Amino acid sequence: MSDAPHVKICGITNEDDALLAVALGADALGFVFAPSRRQSLWPGIAPSRENANDMRDALVTQTLRGSGWRVIRIWECELARRPEICVRRIKRALDKD
Repeated sequence: MSDAPHVKICGITNEDDALLAVALGADALGFVFAPSRRQSLWPGIAPSRENANDMRDALVTQTLRGSGWRVIRIWECELARRPEICVRRIKRALDKD
């Protein structure tokens, strides 16, 4: 396994964004197939979906770490609210060499 970080770009909603992410060197992509306003569209279902997403993310993180990956999960909403904290998390992870 290379020491270079692996990058997954999540939140892809269209082909142009997917092609751009690949052209920019992404190792993996995450796609969005559901409307972004789930709570208003599917009342009562969204909390269980969010819980399922959290469980899936934890399993994926555990699996990747078990394979030697360093995993940093940053959501778009985190990046929009506090980009400086996201940058610090990335730098801290990269400095663990």
